Amino acid sequence: MKLFFSSLIYAALLLCPCLVGGQEQNLSRPKLVVGIVVDQMRHDYIYRYWNKYGDGGFKRLVLDGFSCENLHYNYVPTNTAPGHSAIYTGSTPALTGIIGNEWHVRYSRKPMYCVQDESVTGIGGSGATGQMSPRNLLATTITDELRLYTYDRAKVIGVSIKDRGSIIPAGHHPTGAYWFDSKTCHFITSSFYTQSLPSWVTSFNAQGRCNQLMQNGWTTLKPIETYIESMQDLNPYEGTLSTEKTAVFPKKFSGNQYGDLLNSPYGNTLVTEFALKAIEAEGLGTDEVTDFLAVSYSSPDYAGHLFGLQSIEIEDMYLRLDLELETMLNQLDRVVGKSQYLVFLSADHAVAQVPQLMKDQNYPGDYFKGYKMMDSLKNYLEGPFGKNIIDGYGNHQIYLNEDRIRNKKLDRSAIVATIKRFVRDQPGVVDIIDRSEVVTMNSANPIYKKIQLGYYPPLSGDLFIVIQPGWFESSSKTGTSHGSPYSYDTHVPALWYGWHIAPGKSYTAYEITDIAPTLSHLLHIPLPSASIGRPILELFK
Repeated sequence: MKLFFSSLIYAALLLCPCLVGGQEQNLSRPKLVVGIVVDQMRHDYIYRYWNKYGDGGFKRLVLDGFSCENLHYNYVPTNTAPGHSAIYTGSTPALTGIIGNEWHVRYSRKPMYCVQDESVTGIGGSGATGQMSPRNLLATTITDELRLYTYDRAKVIGVSIKDRGSIIPAGHHPTGAYWFDSKTCHFITSSFYTQSLPSWVTSFNAQGRCNQLMQNGWTTLKPIETYIESMQDLNPYEGTLSTEKTAVFPKKFSGNQYGDLLNSPYGNTLVTEFALKAIEAEGLGTDEVTDFLAVSYSSPDYAGHLFGLQSIEIEDMYLRLDLELETMLNQLDRVVGKSQYLVFLSADHAVAQVPQLMKDQNYPGDYFKGYKMMDSLKNYLEGPFGKNIIDGYGNHQIYLNEDRIRNKKLDRSAIVATIKRFVRDQPGVVDIIDRSEVVTMNSANPIYKKIQLGYYPPLSGDLFIVIQPGWFESSSKTGTSHGSPYSYDTHVPALWYGWHIAPGKSYTAYEITDIAPTLSHLLHIPLPSASIGRPILELFK
């Protein structure tokens, strides 16, 4: 009888290899995850500058890793804070509450910044720069779930020039989150996380690295005549640094204008150096518990807004970012081990071409004068309905003064109909939608679905304006912006490299909310609390 049952058990083990050697392999994890978010990176930047990239940065990630070639944002607005939130929560503003970089607070007529927290104090910085925390983020992140799963044995560090690029990815209970104070040229944090900076952060700040970098000025990495992927160095679509008369190379930095430094590739250099110092000082990836380093490169966004994507400045920014990635990957090889870390790279949004360039060359595109329109709209409403019907405007959303409408017993439906007629007559407007219509819109229309996924009732506006492709809000005809539901703002890279990642490409349509659940399944940990994404199945084959 014993022999009979032993034979049955042996046969079962043969039929189910997951019960023998496979279990340990399936439950293995990388020692370190490095999440890289490039602020304002279009997917086509990978190929636009491909021939000038070296072999150790973007090309290494693409050729030796896995590239999702058709990944898009699935909501509006496509801005920095919602983007970082979507990547790390696997969710959208409809559930995370991060509906923009800032939003109108109804009746107070004051903006709320996405990571603003006046209950905390800055640690190591100046004034309100440090009064930040993740309290406005209503869902857990993949980094939160890693900390919860390991009960804080996993270390999580967030690093960025921008506060929101560090705070949101690091989550609600990280080991540390650090961002840059351009007044002092120091990396700082807030009392939400700690009461004093770690000694390694203080030591890094004491090096005076900003001044060293500024002394170098900014010249092109390669001969400027080879930058044929961009327009000529002097073109009418570029803004200038504070000390420049024209946006041409070489560039010089003056005095303590550290804000200018952030518009240059040196902002990325500061982030790389600080992130590598964090790996060393915190011992990330040195034991069997998976750690997480969240890195956000913000300088491409600063430069994009100022110079525009047609500029040599942006091309040089990405060629030099390629070198930053190479530096980081090489250091990870040495410190953690080539097969022991997992890297993913994506972007918090992409970006539009400069509308003035589009106009000048007979492409569709222009500038939407939303704030100017609001002044006219308020005057238009005053006759039939009285003053103060509009409470605020932002992110292409109109906020009504609902209390006044109710107290004065005004006809809200008549007000909404009047606003719609007025707005629809404005140049560049496709549609205007009342909040009562959001939940009933046909989600088969991809624009309507993106509005639904970006709509959070307690904070969002009362009417949503949809503008034409190629249009955006700006008072300047130089530089560029983002925020729309269109492909030039939604199509971003998603590169996977390292631990258990086989080389390949997928042209399957994926969404930005698929990154976090993919990480959850790779790490065998719970999904973030509001995750709505799906794992990227090709990575598990």
